[in-house]
Amino acid sequence: MTLWKAENLIRVSLTVSAGFKTIETTTDGTLTAFDTPVISGASAANYAQGTLTSGKPILPQFGANYKIDKHSEMFGDAAYNVRAYVAGGNGFGPAPWGVTQVAFNAQKSTIHPETSWTEEFGYRYTGDKASAQVNYFHVNFSNRLLALQQGPGIAGNASVLTNVAGVTTNGVDVSGVIPIGAGFSIYNGLTFSRSTYDDNVTTYSGSTPVVEAIKGKVAVDTPELLYKTELSYRNKGFFSRIAADYMSKRYYSYDNTGSVDGRFLSDCSMGYKFQEAGAFKDLKMQLSVYNLFDEKYYSSIGTNGFVLNDSTGTVDTLQVGSPRTFVGSLSVRF
Repeated sequence: MTLWKAENLIRVSLTVSAGFKTIETTTDGTLTAFDTPVISGASAANYAQGTLTSGKPILPQFGANYKIDKHSEMFGDAAYNVRAYVAGGNGFGPAPWGVTQVAFNAQKSTIHPETSWTEEFGYRYTGDKASAQVNYFHVNFSNRLLALQQGPGIAGNASVLTNVAGVTTNGVDVSGVIPIGAGFSIYNGLTFSRSTYDDNVTTYSGSTPVVEAIKGKVAVDTPELLYKTELSYRNKGFFSRIAADYMSKRYYSYDNTGSVDGRFLSDCSMGYKFQEAGAFKDLKMQLSVYNLFDEKYYSSIGTNGFVLNDSTGTVDTLQVGSPRTFVGSLSVRF
């Protein structure tokens, strides 16, 4: 649809799209002797086996774009999605097969795949001297599945797949690129989001149900603040960049008693790209340095599943990040 605003002759256009998709995923968890991992004492009998199917016949998708002028536009979209079950066995995080065969048989009739309803709208500007975007997003997760640690992983304790019910996410994303001349440009991006549990979760002590009060708590492994900045330079075949990013505190326990501090990392790279180099169409040389200031931080959390509580700070579910690392690369295309 195209409209004309008579008083200033600005052309305004609106594009609307709608549709749906169908997804069905069947994961066969059956193992045979041929599939058995080469681990001392391992056999197919040590792993839960069985087939699970996830999917929805209709997943609606909607979108709209409102063109204000040649530089500015507003946009919005909404989508319903479903996630396939994570494939894997003992030690594979939120995988239904990471339990005993008895537990798998018991949960097979009650487990449901994760679904999400996502809404987003925002504004985008694209010009010769700058480009920028700001958008708001809202996500409702249902049947959120996460691995709940049952004991030290080094002792062979498997994590149990846990349905933590609903999770609601609200967030704002802002980003922009500004060319500053002479081949230089600056990028900045900031995301603030908050993901919280909609319900408490019930666990069992033997046959006794125990209600864990996690409603309103921040979801595990979901930092509330992300920031990235980058200065880049290009001149003919030469290129270089220096960048830094910040990630705020992350929780690894459902009740938010266990967390790791935020971390600030930097990296840089430089190189040269030859458009023609003898028999090669492209030849690219690059040197990169990661974790430039050799920061000590945790890169991964929940690697042995997440826990309900860690008020003592003794859970073995964290992995430290890499130290300062130098990487050189040479690539060609012919």
